[in-house]
Amino acid sequence: MSTARGRFVLGAVAAFLVLVVVVVVAVMSGWIGSRAVTHAAPPPSSPTSAPATPTPALSPTVSPAPTGTAKAAPSAAPTLKVPRTNDADAYASAVATLAFTYDTTVESRDAWRAAFMAELAPDGHFDTLAQAQADVDRVVPPSDTWAQMSRMRQRSTFTVTAAYTPQAAIDARKQYGNQWPPGSSVVTVSGKQHLSWDGGKQDVDRVMTFEILCQPSNPRCMVDRITPQVAK
Repeated sequence: MSTARGRFVLGAVAAFLVLVVVVVVAVMSGWIGSRAVTHAAPPPSSPTSAPATPTPALSPTVSPAPTGTAKAAPSAAPTLKVPRTNDADAYASAVATLAFTYDTTVESRDAWRAAFMAELAPDGHFDTLAQAQADVDRVVPPSDTWAQMSRMRQRSTFTVTAAYTPQAAIDARKQYGNQWPPGSSVVTVSGKQHLSWDGGKQDVDRVMTFEILCQPSNPRCMVDRITPQVAK
């Protein structure tokens, strides 16, 4: 990855910001841990890397998970459908909504993860499918965390407030546009996640940055990478 686009991706990976979907349970179980506020400095040779944007640690007050006999695990797939479109902003907004919307009382963690995987189409040159799948696994919580969320009947919706091309990507494309795959875009989506669980609720500001590949690289927009670091 010696090109400008490769350095853009490496700069994001170097500043490993864990994207937290399950705020309440993650804080309680330590899934976020110190990684949520730990960032490595971008490499000196990465002039187009996006600056690190720390996410403040959240400390919501929650009721403990109820005890007793566990219910059968939900098995339904996510009800949200990501549209087939060649509008990168609209597509990134839809994928961010999928990332921050779930209902653990009816949805399966594995089906939710599979819905993300179905949206992956990395360029195959700079980014591989394995890397893109690892991006998804930073977003989707582990099975034991999802089980605890389900016991608490945790649910979430998401409202998009903005979708835009970050300045770091604009600057990189001006200088090295011919090194980016055709139809590629970098889109940052911001919005508010609305969480609820038995005994409480909370609204949380959320931001996520995607690398998107649309036509002519793909018949429709798909996810190349979900960057660990938010790009502004």
